[in-house]
Amino acid sequence: MLATTWSRWTVRLLSIALGVTLAAGFTAWQAYRSIGQVELNVSEARLTQAALTDEARSESARAFTEAEARRLADELAATEEALLAEELALAAAEGRIIDAADETNPFAASPPLPDEMFDAFLLIGADASGFLADAIILVLEPTDGSRPMMVSLPRDLYVPNPCSGTYTRINANLNGCPGVAGGSTMLSWAVEDFTGIAVDRFAKVDFEGFADVIDAIGGIDLCFEYPTRDAKADLDVPAGCQRADGETALAWVRSRRTEQLVNGDWVSTGASDFTRQRRQQDVLFLVASRLNRFSSIGSFRQVAQSVSDSVRLDSGTSFGEAIVLAWDHRGMRSGDVQRLSVPVENYRTSQGAAVLVPTESFNAVLSAAYPAARR
Repeated sequence: MLATTWSRWTVRLLSIALGVTLAAGFTAWQAYRSIGQVELNVSEARLTQAALTDEARSESARAFTEAEARRLADELAATEEALLAEELALAAAEGRIIDAADETNPFAASPPLPDEMFDAFLLIGADASGFLADAIILVLEPTDGSRPMMVSLPRDLYVPNPCSGTYTRINANLNGCPGVAGGSTMLSWAVEDFTGIAVDRFAKVDFEGFADVIDAIGGIDLCFEYPTRDAKADLDVPAGCQRADGETALAWVRSRRTEQLVNGDWVSTGASDFTRQRRQQDVLFLVASRLNRFSSIGSFRQVAQSVSDSVRLDSGTSFGEAIVLAWDHRGMRSGDVQRLSVPVENYRTSQGAAVLVPTESFNAVLSAAYPAARR
């Protein structure tokens, strides 16, 4: 009798445990289904554009160029005219003005590499509009088992635009190309042309959602040697190490006018694009480290729910793949990844836009770390 009772309770407990597990998995699945999806099909976009008539192709380029010109005008209007005039005069004097006639750069593209050489993930941090990429991070995993690589592409990288046929800042591609493809595909296309590497997976998160992710995992640990502030970025932190919430972490990675209190005086340290890229990567590793504390798919559901309104994944990524990717990369440390850097120089276009011109091809940068990619 006792054995029968024990067996009955064992079955009940197992049934309850199974039910809880299934419920947790179903909740996570529902959260994932609520995440928006974007199209990623560069090959199809290339064929679509090639099939357009000359008139249709010109109209598509004109629509893109007009929209970009309006956005640039708004950007310049927000810049203090005296400072802009001074910078333009200095750039002209130093020969750092790019005219439309000078838009050729042998380092702005790389030869295509075999698709099977890498699994490539393009991670985008977008501004509030969702149409400008403020952070562009390409993660490369060699299929031969070599050490993964990561590179941040500057948002102001000046490269050929697949839609307009002219040079623009690379982040402008997130606006898409009328009649050809949306922003995720067009940005991936531009990244592929610059790096020579086909993009396999695409994820975009707006910065408010980025803050939500950090809050959902309980914050991340940031350390500051001195009290640090940036009024424009809403950054104001004391010296020392602290558990930073999402808002503070976001302010840190976006800060461009960083100041530190050194010996009683606030000293401007600035924040170059390289510095901001490094911060963005560092925060990604800190997030991965915090994710390592999750012990099951069920415990991951809170994060999935918190980002569902602000994350967009390519439609080719299934629920199972997303979970496996997140699981496999949790706990990844900075030392596990080779960090690459694109050498650039500051320039101004004749229209006044601040751009960064690559001074070495991406293939040369990549092959220094991964010789098999040399072309």
